Amino acid sequence: MTRWSVEKNVDLKMNIQKLIATTVVTVAVGTMATASQDVYASQKMLNSLGYNAGPIDGIVGSKTTNAMTNYYADKGMTFDGTIDGNEVALLKTDVGNLELSVEEKANELGVTLSGHYIDETMKNKVGKYILPTNKWFMKHINGDRGVFYKTGSSFGDWDGDGNLDYLGFGAGVACMIQGGGKVKEGRVGCDTANALYNPILPFSVDSSFNYSKLTKVFNFNGTAKKGFSNNVQRIIVEDFNGDGIDDIFVPNASVKLKNGKFSYKAINHVLISTGPNSWKQSKHTGTLFDKKAGTFQGFSHGSDAGDIDNDGDIDVITTDIEKGIICHYNDGKGNFTAQVCVNKVSFTVTVGDFNNDGNLDIVGGNAHYNAEYRKQSAQSFLKETKNSIHRIVLW
Repeated sequence: MTRWSVEKNVDLKMNIQKLIATTVVTVAVGTMATASQDVYASQKMLNSLGYNAGPIDGIVGSKTTNAMTNYYADKGMTFDGTIDGNEVALLKTDVGNLELSVEEKANELGVTLSGHYIDETMKNKVGKYILPTNKWFMKHINGDRGVFYKTGSSFGDWDGDGNLDYLGFGAGVACMIQGGGKVKEGRVGCDTANALYNPILPFSVDSSFNYSKLTKVFNFNGTAKKGFSNNVQRIIVEDFNGDGIDDIFVPNASVKLKNGKFSYKAINHVLISTGPNSWKQSKHTGTLFDKKAGTFQGFSHGSDAGDIDNDGDIDVITTDIEKGIICHYNDGKGNFTAQVCVNKVSFTVTVGDFNNDGNLDIVGGNAHYNAEYRKQSAQSFLKETKNSIHRIVLW
């Protein structure tokens, strides 16, 4: 703020002194008013950005100064000690970014996201999110004949209206036909790795937030005779064919235990939209493709999605207990070709551009069992992790 000083001169006439004093005070007060508005606005925006500027009073104190200094430092800049229009303009840009959706922020940063975050379309007129309750889950998800127990939820646009709809899913029913599962090495398996019924349950959500179950909307294209996903944990919802309606990739991590032998080949359905509230099983070729089943057959315990080949469409990455990390390359129409990306066994996987080179990288984590656990559960299939607890590798 500009400093003003008045030096008394006893030789000046009284009216001249009053005139000077009035002029000085008027200019000083006018300058303070402008500065106060800038400070007031800056304090408000600093607090909204997470910097503690203290009370919003338009007065520059130690908290306001420290907050502005830290704000500048985080941007790789140096605060010059004066709060004016420059600070207000800079803060407005960053506060404006707060109003972007998660997807808009990701696009601005060049980051690829998978799936959907709950957005404004799930809010009512007073700004409250309207979401299912546990009681609703028990009745409509756990109570469905295809679900043994609920494992997760997801959201997507099933009809192309720009508003989110709902997807519930869970562990399927596989062992009931044989009276329960069998146990070996601490793991439970059934005579079949696939479920008897479909555990993937889409619901439409209208403008009044009524959830309506969508039935007979999946065309499994002849693959249903082989069963359905039995252990779904990390479902992928994306618009794989670019028609404005979201599609569903169903990773399955099921175990078959028959005649004392384990098998990890289980059906992974990929349901591509053919119009509003309608999906059909797409074509899948490559690694672990089963011609008889017509689907990818992997132990997909971990999964993620992103444009891994930079061709403009969304691909899928899954893990397999025997092959390693599998990349599923999308042809732009929702048909996928599976290929081993990393020949290391992993249970979890995520993708992101971690080195800022414009290409997606893969982080995979292997089994979380260690030698102490194996005293109780042999887990003979986890040979790579005999002496380790958990290992995370970046490719």
